[in-house]
Amino acid sequence: MPPLARTEDLLGAAVFARFYLDLSPRIFESDRDAVLFAHLSHPECGTCVESLDTSNRARTAEATVEGGSYAWGDVYASPLGGQDDAGLWWVEERAEVTDMYTYSPEGVELDRQPGGQATVITVLEFGDGYWRVHDVAVRLDDEQP
Repeated sequence: MPPLARTEDLLGAAVFARFYLDLSPRIFESDRDAVLFAHLSHPECGTCVESLDTSNRARTAEATVEGGSYAWGDVYASPLGGQDDAGLWWVEERAEVTDMYTYSPEGVELDRQPGGQATVITVLEFGDGYWRVHDVAVRLDDEQP
């Protein structure tokens, strides 16, 4: 975990959100990364649970998943966010998301999720000395609202 991701402030939330989202493509490759991802996800985070379920199905089927990574701007300049009255933090950033492909064990493409320029919004809480993700929304620029 990056040292800056251990502070309860906007910079800490932004660095942690990036760490968490950068971890997400790796949950398809490693049980260890999936366990860490689950530990850092709030149990009520629907997007998080869906990602973990999808990664478990892919690994069980011995499917290969490629892509789904993020390219971020300068963390000191780009995040918007803050803390709401309930104590939850939110971070909004721009990122370039790569396409994500799922392949069968035989190498046949099973699924493709397009990437592109996106607005990424992460809702987090800080407690017991670390962050947990409550929700994640990735809105590609070319998607209709």
